[in-house]
Amino acid sequence: MSEDTLGSKLLRLKERSGLTLNNIAKAGGYSSPSSLQRYFSAEYNPTHLPRAVADRLIEALVGFGEPAILRQDIEEFTETGFYLKRNSAPQISIRRSELAYISCHPSYSLGFETYEGMKFEFISLNEEEEVRRFNRPIGYGYRHIHATYVSTSSMMPRFQPGEIVFYETDRPPSLGSDILICLQVEDRDVVYALGRLSAQTATHVELHTLNPEEFTKIEMRHIEMMHPIVSAADILGEYASTG
Repeated sequence: MSEDTLGSKLLRLKERSGLTLNNIAKAGGYSSPSSLQRYFSAEYNPTHLPRAVADRLIEALVGFGEPAILRQDIEEFTETGFYLKRNSAPQISIRRSELAYISCHPSYSLGFETYEGMKFEFISLNEEEEVRRFNRPIGYGYRHIHATYVSTSSMMPRFQPGEIVFYETDRPPSLGSDILICLQVEDRDVVYALGRLSAQTATHVELHTLNPEEFTKIEMRHIEMMHPIVSAADILGEYASTG
């Protein structure tokens, strides 16, 4: 019998909803169905569904199908839902126990490329792989925070290559904040870029990078997600600067 993967479970929800991948992508705020395709594949089988993806699928799928898809039908695939299903302790204690650490994911630079006439240093980030864990400080137990290593020079001297940055996946960034932005670029899988959110309208955002200094306007249709950078000093104190 073949393995019942996370992707096959999502496929069953899609079939139950009666929606096409294009319908789901539009309702979830994705720029194209290709942004979602890998999640609805029987080969897709991480330990849990990323929080940001789950939130978009909830927006797109809840209420459709027979019986109607419920929020908890998707929540059970998230990091919190995965541990809730496998343990009998009350929810609050499981969250505090299992979310006691922050996962650090690998990333690497894809080099400088031209985007809308501007030079951009793209990053490949794999959130399904964990290379390191950090203890989560008191007060951050209910916030979905991840980490990665800086692999570009585009934000020097603000962020140095090899430095650890922490980013939050369930809160929107504010103007002037440093962000990790996820983009759907033509002829590519999703890529990331590091910068500062200097402006935002209904149609585009402006990303400020420091090395070289550029202000790049990015159309909203290319943007999958924007994650605010969280202060490493706030999370790890002196440990963050000493590694």
